[in-house]
Amino acid sequence: MMKCNAERGFSLVELMIALVIGLILIAGVLQVFVGSTVTYSMQSGLSKIQENGRFAMSFIVRDLRQAGYFGCSREADINNVTSSAIDAFLNIENPILGDASTGSASYQRTSLADVIEVKFAEVVSSCDIESHNTAGREIQCEANHNFNNTEVMIATDCLNIAVFQKNGAHTSRIEHPVGVGTAFDRGSVMRLQTHGYYIANNTLGEPALYRESIASGAASTIANELVEGIEDMQVLYGEDTDNDRVVNYYVPFNEVNDAEDVLSIRVSLLVRSIEDNIVQGSQTVVFNGATVNRADGHLRKVFTTTVALRNRL
Repeated sequence: MMKCNAERGFSLVELMIALVIGLILIAGVLQVFVGSTVTYSMQSGLSKIQENGRFAMSFIVRDLRQAGYFGCSREADINNVTSSAIDAFLNIENPILGDASTGSASYQRTSLADVIEVKFAEVVSSCDIESHNTAGREIQCEANHNFNNTEVMIATDCLNIAVFQKNGAHTSRIEHPVGVGTAFDRGSVMRLQTHGYYIANNTLGEPALYRESIASGAASTIANELVEGIEDMQVLYGEDTDNDRVVNYYVPFNEVNDAEDVLSIRVSLLVRSIEDNIVQGSQTVVFNGATVNRADGHLRKVFTTTVALRNRL
């Protein structure tokens, strides 16, 4: 009779060695997975920050470049005949204002970030003046326009500027209230744009960049959220103190000697991620010349740009 081979198996020691090797392999896989997840979260958060910072800067820079444009002369006489409750917001004597000097007192900001207010005439659509009937209080346009009733308008002929609210719904002429003064037999009529930028918390409790503008009917202002994740905004004003058309220094608005001498503006934004689980420990960034240290899990990045005021160069 043939004998069967004895049955064989793994010893306890061999099983323990196999388990240890398996655990090491699993730990390595988990470490790679966790590292990849952290890297993905960091890259995703940074990508969103870059996008939010770029969008926020594009809004601000676009308006700053147009600041102070009211026609073809800075020396024109200004006559404001609006009857709005927000007349200070419509005052174009100072097209650039900052902080407590801004024309609107209704900014509902919830942070210590700066406020900057910008005013200019919109050049996208305009009425080229054909004639002006001062007795009938109407300006005839060379072509039809798309201005709405009660919009705030600027009429200019390079020597004089009048700010008023449009009356009536006519598309070939613009009716205005009493008090415009000089007859505008040439020049153009444009919309007045006034925008105030500031930082406030949105409905989700996240800091965001807001822009306050003239509301419909020009009796009030309206605030719109532009970009979320904008935590702080600091603005410095480049002032020319010796009339050589070159900026001598950058200072906060309350340290500007004469707002008419401001030739450029430097804007710094502190942008943070919406997610609060990206940064492990604390993060330190230099913002507006100061060190900012946070340990709340948000990733932060600083955006800074300097804008020349084209209408003052």
